Amino acid sequence: MIVDDEHPGAARVAVELHVGGHFRAATALSLTAPSPAATEGVQLGGATVGHSGDWRGPAQLEQRPDRAGVIVIDVSPASATLVTVA
Repeated sequence: MIVDDEHPGAARVAVELHVGGHFRAATALSLTAPSPAATEGVQLGGATVGHSGDWRGPAQLEQRPDRAGVIVIDVSPASATLVTVA
């Protein structure tokens, strides 16, 4: 889990995960919203999360390749990203 608690207007961050050469890729599932206190405009994996918590996940998670043992994850401010390395 990568959490960026910077204010919503801050710059995106590229996080480098040094995982070695044993992995092929990673998947990323991001939780985003207009602000940390938002109750509208909340998205998980690019799909809207309803007021009651209802959510229909994406058909496929975002893939990030392993390039020479490094996986780069772009993280938006005021968001969280669940990364699974495989």
